[in-house]
Amino acid sequence: MLELHVTDTDVTSGSIPIAWCIDKALRAELASEEIKDPAVVICIYPDNEKMDDYEYHERSKEQRFVFRLTDLMGYVFIGRPGKNNIVGFVARDYRCAVNEYLSKRGTEYESSIFNNDATEVTPRWSDELYTKVYSTDPEGDGEMLSRTRINVSSVISVDVPSFCFAKEPSKWEKSWVNHLFKSKAVDQCDFRKRRLFAYTVQPVWMLFNLFLRMLALIMAILVGSRKTSLQPLLHPLTYDMSQAYEIIGGGSVLISRKNKEWHRYLTIPLMPIFLIPICIMIYFNVFVNVLLVLLAATMIIALVVAVVAGIPALKDRIKYGRAQNELWYLDEGELQHIICDGQTKPKSVSELPSNHRTLKLRFADLKAKVCRPFAG
Repeated sequence: MLELHVTDTDVTSGSIPIAWCIDKALRAELASEEIKDPAVVICIYPDNEKMDDYEYHERSKEQRFVFRLTDLMGYVFIGRPGKNNIVGFVARDYRCAVNEYLSKRGTEYESSIFNNDATEVTPRWSDELYTKVYSTDPEGDGEMLSRTRINVSSVISVDVPSFCFAKEPSKWEKSWVNHLFKSKAVDQCDFRKRRLFAYTVQPVWMLFNLFLRMLALIMAILVGSRKTSLQPLLHPLTYDMSQAYEIIGGGSVLISRKNKEWHRYLTIPLMPIFLIPICIMIYFNVFVNVLLVLLAATMIIALVVAVVAGIPALKDRIKYGRAQNELWYLDEGELQHIICDGQTKPKSVSELPSNHRTLKLRFADLKAKVCRPFAG
């Protein structure tokens, strides 16, 4: 079983350290399957949650974090004041867990780790870890009598007062600072980094952005698009780039919608995008040069596609060519740190063994002291 440890359930900060340990049964199961890089997946969700219209738990209200089991501790931030529940489980592989449990579609996580009403943790089937009881052969050849899930922790409830959260920036500044990001800043440090970018690099990017929007408008005019509009150019913070390029589609005023016959396309050469270049080439007699340029461009594009297509295969070769790590949790020197033995476990970075006080964890500890999270 996985055990989570929090210093104090009446927290005074929105960012808190969580330590963990596992029992001998879970350690034995990890070893029997030769799991080299297990992960701890932690989920935080509001207590007494109101379900949606279908009485289902909403994944958009969750906050998830994935750590390596070997870290022994990690910092999490709690995004909502009041009572929150914390639960975790051990997954087989760290990288797979990051991809599986942290992937989002919009504001909601793509994968589920709870049943519909959030009363039970149900990880993906490949991350289920059980102890099994057999009638005869302990190796598993006999009939299995029962199995017990051993990789899920008990739920911990914490109460987070509202003063733990940072004051929200002004509406106009949030709009400008978060303009190029899909999600809002999670804490003050995150917002400061974005603010630095917003007032240095972002103005240059916005000029380039306006240039691209101008090109889209010119293209819409050249094809005679029915959706031609100045709004995406005049309101760049309201309309994103995908909306800016939508003005090119929607059909051309030079192609009849009522007439479904083939000859309705005979007016295409009258579009400015075709008519203007044709007139220029006729005037300067440059047909041969244009063909050579198109041929060279095609060869360059084909070369780029071949290189890009070969990158994933190269990554796979590098990945599988690396030496595999030993099962670190079988090391006798790690037993007192990773095994739940009833003794007090480290609840702060300073209490961890020196070989587990990583630079990443030290930075998270410092960040928790100087950066308060924003309320969700």
